[in-house]
Amino acid sequence: MLAAQAGRDRRIAQLTDELAQNSALLGQSEANAQRELAEVRAELEASKSELAAVHLRLKDAESGWAKGKAEADTSGAKTAANLVNTPGED
Repeated sequence: MLAAQAGRDRRIAQLTDELAQNSALLGQSEANAQRELAEVRAELEASKSELAAVHLRLKDAESGWAKGKAEADTSGAKTAANLVNTPGED
């Protein structure tokens, strides 16, 4: 009877040690996961900022292109009007 009790006590001690080890590993894993999550969030924010900057540059380029096209169209129209209004040589 004492041998059986001693065996159960050893098994309880072993399981208690394993539980403590697993709890420590879980704590480390949670800390690592939170650190990695923070890193991913930081990378995401950096990517979002970079994307916003690219978007602004693209809008500026589109605006510049539209302005240049409008100026070219106006200049072309003026040139065409001048050609129409210029007396031709016969």
